[in-house]
Amino acid sequence: MDSLITFNNDFIIIVVLLLSVGIFAGLIAGMFGIGGGVVIVPALYYLAPFIGFQGEHEMQIIMGTTLASIIFTGISSSYSHLKYKEVSWDVIKLWAPGMLIGSFFGAYLNTIAKGEVLTTIFAIFCILIGIKMFFSVNSKAFFNKLPGFWVNQGISSFIGAFSAMMGVGGGTLTVPALSFFSYSMKQAAGTASLLGSIVALSGSISYILSGYAILDLPAHSFGYVNYLALFLIVPTTMIFAPLGTLLAHRLKDTFLEKLFAVILWISSIKMLYNIIF
Repeated sequence: MDSLITFNNDFIIIVVLLLSVGIFAGLIAGMFGIGGGVVIVPALYYLAPFIGFQGEHEMQIIMGTTLASIIFTGISSSYSHLKYKEVSWDVIKLWAPGMLIGSFFGAYLNTIAKGEVLTTIFAIFCILIGIKMFFSVNSKAFFNKLPGFWVNQGISSFIGAFSAMMGVGGGTLTVPALSFFSYSMKQAAGTASLLGSIVALSGSISYILSGYAILDLPAHSFGYVNYLALFLIVPTTMIFAPLGTLLAHRLKDTFLEKLFAVILWISSIKMLYNIIF
């Protein structure tokens, strides 16, 4: 098994790129409470040929590593939201159990799926998120409170399972879901940040256990989590997530949302193009 990357000019470029990915992911995570997975997964997908992620388990490694990074990003982002008192502890206590269970099994399902199938699902997922963000299709609040206990467990388990499968922290589903139940966007984002860390922790453990016995994984991998890439991404995501939170509480212009949506579309279409052609 070859080393992940040699210590030369290419290594320096990859370090700079991964640190830059962390900056952008941290800003997005802090602003929208989405964990940064929708940035990190496409970025690692395009960097895969340079950092040795190619092969049968490419997408599992990418999603497992991304999910592990969201543990730290979500903590940093939610800590900043706590300062603004934008985290609902009632939702945390109610949704955390379902998300823990759902994300563990969602990550396991990912490890037995084919890479091209996962890439296609993720690309379509990002295109739909981009449509929502670009056109500001905010979820309408139909209820003034959360439903009953078992309905909440079903909602949270589904969010946890789907998010872990896609390598994201759950904010992309948690934020609109909470908005549906009359939570403000800022409170939904703050709550989603902390729940995202819970999803990421459970899902990461599942990725590690599922890939622990696989022999032909890239160097510096612990199961389906590549700790070298993880250590390069996490510092900047944790530093810039609080800045993203600050921007979320100061900016009203939707320009950044629309720009992010366009970036999602471009990267997703490119991923689908690579699969088809």
